[in-house]
Amino acid sequence: NFAFQIDVYDNKTQMRAREVMNEVMRIMKSMRFFVNSMPEFSTTDNVHRCTMRARRIIGAGDVL
Repeated sequence: NFAFQIDVYDNKTQMRAREVMNEVMRIMKSMRFFVNSMPEFSTTDNVHRCTMRARRIIGAGDVL
C-alpha cells in the first residue's frame, strides 16, 4: 500500500497553485491512485500552499 502526500507551493496566487494541483490530481488518478483528501489550501507570508494525499495498492506486475 503506497501513500503520497503532495504539496504545491506558489508565491504569486492561490489560483496558480490550484491549477498545478489539478494537473497532479489528474495524473495520479490516471495511474489509478485514490485521492484520500481533497486539496487543502493555506496561505502564510504570501506563500500559497496546496496539499493532497493519495494512495494505492501496487501489486506484482502493476505498471504505472
